[in-house]
Amino acid sequence: MNFAEELKQASKLVLSEAEEDSKAITIKLFNSIIQDTPVGNPDLWVSKKKPKNYVGGRARGNWQCSIGTPKTNDIDRKDKDGSAAQAEVLDSVLSLPPEGAVYLSNNLPYAQPLEFGHSGQAPAGMVRKNMARIKQILRETLSKK
Repeated sequence: MNFAEELKQASKLVLSEAEEDSKAITIKLFNSIIQDTPVGNPDLWVSKKKPKNYVGGRARGNWQCSIGTPKTNDIDRKDKDGSAAQAEVLDSVLSLPPEGAVYLSNNLPYAQPLEFGHSGQAPAGMVRKNMARIKQILRETLSKK
């Protein structure tokens, strides 16, 4: 094998590893956002009035992961533990083509108020909190290699 071929193979390896690292970091970031999304808890509410048939987890369940374009709708998924939304993240990110764009969207009307402190469970938000610690997420993910 000549030098040019060795360089080409080394470049492919570096690009492949960078793609794997990028996916791992994206999964960790998106999953952290999902887990930091508050789940309604009537015991913490000022009014303590729980609507009939209330089940918490709609905000957490409305995180949607997509490739190419962000989702613009909301869905009727209640996901108290975040497992369904996280499974969607994993499926989407692992199927992401090289140089593809991946999005995490939450289109509930109250997602933005939650992000900006409406819930005492997440006064620093979900997205802002995790973007502020992106360097930590990078270090944690890359140190596990």
